[in-house]
Amino acid sequence: NCAVMVSLDLSAAFDTINHQMLIDRFEAEYDITRSALSWFQSYFSNRSQGIKL
Repeated sequence: NCAVMVSLDLSAAFDTINHQMLIDRFEAEYDITRSALSWFQSYFSNRSQGIKL
């Protein structure tokens, strides 16, 4: 038997950009609604990562 696990850590990609600048750009250029912006803000500020086996 062989088991393989691949784990990708994408948090570093989001940690290298200014989250507020990204939110501002979403609002200005893509006309995203307030509720969607709130979701993105929550995602960027309260992120956690876990593995469930």
